[in-house]
Amino acid sequence: MKIKFKVIYVLLVVLLLHVDGYAQRGRVISVDFQDADISLVLKTFSDISGKNIVATKNVKAKVTVTLKNLPWQQAFQTILDMYGLTYVEENGIIKVMTVDESRKFRETRQPETKVFQINYAKADEIQSVISGLLSSSGKLVVDKRTNSLVITDVPSVLHEVDSLIKQLDTPTPQVLIQAKIVEINRSVAKALGIDWSAVHPDNPGSGLPFRIDVPLGTAATGSMMFGKFIAGMSIDATIDMLESESKANVLSQPSIIVADNQQAEILSGKQIPIITRDMAGNQVIQFYNVALRLTVTPHISPDGTITLELNPEVSDIAGEAPGGAGVMISTQQARTQLTVKDGETVVIGGIMRTHKKEGESRVPFFSRIPLVGTLLKSRREDSEKSELMIFVTPKIISYAGLDSSE
Repeated sequence: MKIKFKVIYVLLVVLLLHVDGYAQRGRVISVDFQDADISLVLKTFSDISGKNIVATKNVKAKVTVTLKNLPWQQAFQTILDMYGLTYVEENGIIKVMTVDESRKFRETRQPETKVFQINYAKADEIQSVISGLLSSSGKLVVDKRTNSLVITDVPSVLHEVDSLIKQLDTPTPQVLIQAKIVEINRSVAKALGIDWSAVHPDNPGSGLPFRIDVPLGTAATGSMMFGKFIAGMSIDATIDMLESESKANVLSQPSIIVADNQQAEILSGKQIPIITRDMAGNQVIQFYNVALRLTVTPHISPDGTITLELNPEVSDIAGEAPGGAGVMISTQQARTQLTVKDGETVVIGGIMRTHKKEGESRVPFFSRIPLVGTLLKSRREDSEKSELMIFVTPKIISYAGLDSSE
């Protein structure tokens, strides 16, 4: 058994020579202990990590374990957990002890006070998480003015708090929402390369068509539809071409940057005054939005895809109210959730509008002759249908990307 034990130790030393310098940069390691004394195990991890590791006299165990391809910290913690041990770290020294010794050790240590500056998160939001690490005598105060946590506790707890804050206090990913609100001639809208069957409210990407029908009155008709722009096509180039041919009109193209899981709002339109009366009979002017309002909430997934919560709302004047009470405003809105790739474009369409055009045809020169001229000219009324479409393109922005742009 002693010979086997020494052979294992030699193999570990060879392994250390190979991985030393790599473990410090977070590379994984593999260890194989067969009935090894805990003191040898701790020495092995001291060599791997480059840290000083000591143990109390009550730390006794024979370790049998095989671990492969793990960070040394995870392998170290796993072995301690298996044999009912724990550790505290002070001044760069890891002290391994039993759980009871750890409790008594913390109780006898003099508390210290340390201020932790929170850079990205809100101090009051992570307060509850940090409080769970404090000892029975620990205290935590949130300073909202400086966005800091003031913690009084034993040094070992302060060390754990510092490690946890470094994991929690990270930049929140941001998303650039680029939108184009375009009125497109109905005759060419169907040929834009849009997959209207790509979205379903209950199962995004299921391939089922999704339409929401809402009565709109006389101003606009149709039903909201959600789809995806076919990859490989350029939205800007396509719309620019249609504009040059007078088949499309870009009403607005706002862009906004929003933090992950936060709501962004895009509003394009105008306000109209409507005269009403209060309880005393006095005239009151109220302004109402006749516009397109779009709220977008992005959720970034670990795989880099983006789930969008979309809530488009379109308002328009539908006509005059009965009795001369003002105007009627029709509203169409929908709400859905869908998942897209970074940079992929979502399309909201199906809102139809009819434009009436009046014109006059006449016979040159003769139509100006009094009396006779009226017989040589005629008035005509044409109607042209167009579709209001919203193109939404989310793009993930890293902090490194923001810094470089500045």
